[in-house]
Amino acid sequence: MMGKGIRSKMIKNLLIMILISLFILLILFYLFRKMNLRRVLFPIYKIEERTSSVTKAKKKYSNEKVVGWIRVQGTNIDYPIIEYSDTMMETFKSDGYVWVNVSPKDDENFLTILGHNVRNVSSQPLVGDERMNQFEQLMSFIYYDFSKENKYVQYTLNGKNDLYQIFSVSLIDKDDVDTSITSYTKKDLKKYIEKSQKSSYFEFDVDVSESDKIISLITCTRFNGRSDMQLRVDAKLIEKNKGYDYDVTEKSNYKEIKEILKGVDDDYA
Repeated sequence: MMGKGIRSKMIKNLLIMILISLFILLILFYLFRKMNLRRVLFPIYKIEERTSSVTKAKKKYSNEKVVGWIRVQGTNIDYPIIEYSDTMMETFKSDGYVWVNVSPKDDENFLTILGHNVRNVSSQPLVGDERMNQFEQLMSFIYYDFSKENKYVQYTLNGKNDLYQIFSVSLIDKDDVDTSITSYTKKDLKKYIEKSQKSSYFEFDVDVSESDKIISLITCTRFNGRSDMQLRVDAKLIEKNKGYDYDVTEKSNYKEIKEILKGVDDDYA
């Protein structure tokens, strides 16, 4: 029969172990909440295989030049990328697609991807409308809450699925877009990045430099009542197959956007 002294010692040791375990759990909970460990432990985006989708699209649209695939987090943009042609609208009809003016190459550091916005040009863009099958849902990024939750673009080219991290969202004059550029000098790319970040409505906690590869997603809009404006979402290539969370904050220039979002422009709604 176990003596009282031994039993008491075992109970004491058990209580100590429980207290130590609780202390460790409290520390982990603190780190998880205060130091945002979730951002390095739990991805918010995982690359999905799309090389086979490119192959199928090349067969389906054999009269067009399919060059890759794009997938944008939080949207239904999950489309083939084609090289611009006069027949592409007739070829794709109701199917989703976006385009480039010049076929991309692996060694280039910049690419502009364009898509139509037919159904989402109002001053209060819709989010998640499945009837939209071009670049309309890109307008979702004008909302701060959406940009906080959706931060990645997947780009498939030459049998490789790459992941890009969004670092800028802005409205720009269409005359500021040169779709023929597929590569910058480091000096010019640095200027582009600085200008893009300055015009962005949100501050993204992303380090971007002239050594990065950049894609620029662009669609037309009449969000602010002007027909010569375009929405631009810029992202940089990262060497990962999973995307993790990072901070996004409003900038002072977003105040004007919030004022527009409060009301409906009857001419463009």
